[in-house]
Amino acid sequence: MQIPILSIQQMYETPNEHLTIGPAPYNEDPEKKGGRQTIALLECDTYAHQLVRKYGPPPSGAYFFIASSPHSSGTSHELAIFYKYEDYDACSYARRVRQGAAYWDQDAVIALAKQNHPIFHH
Repeated sequence: MQIPILSIQQMYETPNEHLTIGPAPYNEDPEKKGGRQTIALLECDTYAHQLVRKYGPPPSGAYFFIASSPHSSGTSHELAIFYKYEDYDACSYARRVRQGAAYWDQDAVIALAKQNHPIFHH
């Protein structure tokens, strides 16, 4: 699953609705804004795959993307989902996955370690 990276401007140019989910599971410590971009993108990508394992794949009319937002202290990245508001299945799925996950699951920890994530690579 390829997760597109979109700027704030690109996000608002699409006709679809979107919900932000977060850069990582909500009880984990994600890469800081302005930190290593490759780590932040890896975390968002890994988080999307974890949510697919937890909630199943998105139905047609919904897809994950990484929102990229520049700030004076650096660029932040956050997982988000586009969905078609008029599509019940897509809207329902987006609301479910927005609940996210509390911690990285075992598959995510393995994937992050294989990619030399500084927290999980030993």
